[in-house]
Amino acid sequence: MKKIASGLQYHVYDLGNGKVLKKETSKVYKLFKLISWTPYLIFKPNQLVREINNSTKSTQKCFNKLKNSNVDFTILGNPKFEDKKYKYIYTQDKVKILSSKVSCSEIDLYIESIFDNWKNGFCDEIFNFSKNSGIDKNGKVILIDLGELVFSKDEVLELIKIKRWLKSYSYFWISRDVKKYYVSHMEKNITKENLNKYWNSINSF
Repeated sequence: MKKIASGLQYHVYDLGNGKVLKKETSKVYKLFKLISWTPYLIFKPNQLVREINNSTKSTQKCFNKLKNSNVDFTILGNPKFEDKKYKYIYTQDKVKILSSKVSCSEIDLYIESIFDNWKNGFCDEIFNFSKNSGIDKNGKVILIDLGELVFSKDEVLELIKIKRWLKSYSYFWISRDVKKYYVSHMEKNITKENLNKYWNSINSF
């Protein structure tokens, strides 16, 4: 089992069978990771602790919601939640991460994946597609990060109002041409009207 990635919330291991294993990171790891990303937090210990606790609570909330839902897990890489030493651990299909070299056609697929998530009653609140989404074996873009989800239509509407996708890490690192395409197509598709059209249409929660 080889470690292939680490984020704030999870370490990712390649199981060698088309699957990956994701283990929640420790609070100590989160502390040093956050400081490496935003060094000024070392001078704001209360905010740093708050960020760590919020990350852990977000993971807990998302896991509990998903485990007790009728979500179509194929749109999340068929996660299987494990009951082992680590409370928040799961296996998932291995995918090709989109990366900052995403194409316009992949942006279209990403928008389709957002609609799929809405139909199932949840939304990624970060829109960090270049790290948190990937292409599965069927050529679909799916969400693979399960720790930063919202399950309230009102919360999603607020994300739409502030155009949260324009504040994500991914937005700032894609190429200029794709960025222009991304902005216009997100503006056209990620709307209150489409949210009302698709939200929870399979009655998952």
